[in-house]
Amino acid sequence: MKSYQNLLQLLAINSKTNTELGGANIEGTKKAVMFIQELIKELPLKWTEIKKDNVSSFWYAETIINDPTKPTILISSHIDTVYSAKDIVVKETSNKIYGSGAQDMKGSVYAICEILKKLHAKKQLRNLIFYISPQEETATLD
Repeated sequence: MKSYQNLLQLLAINSKTNTELGGANIEGTKKAVMFIQELIKELPLKWTEIKKDNVSSFWYAETIINDPTKPTILISSHIDTVYSAKDIVVKETSNKIYGSGAQDMKGSVYAICEILKKLHAKKQLRNLIFYISPQEETATLD
């Protein structure tokens, strides 16, 4: 199995929705988003942060290159997890990867990043918005 070091590092970031004290895990979710931004920093994307009071920020990246004759596609994701990164051992076996968010949704966010890289390499990265919510795991008015 190919080593997925970046995915393993992403899974190791504690982006549980709330802290142990019950408040928003602003630091953890931001750290996860910053890691994602670093993974795809070479891509022609413009990042926007939507700040909220007392909760984590929402983020989205828009492609800089766009074709006005084509529709824009929204890729919606989230970076928060139900469990803390310390609750589930992050590991890679011969055919599986384990960690908080491996299936929902950090694994998917990692896959999205890889797809965006491939589209860019083929000069087809356009008309996309990549949205990242920090609060999908809880029902909030945000």
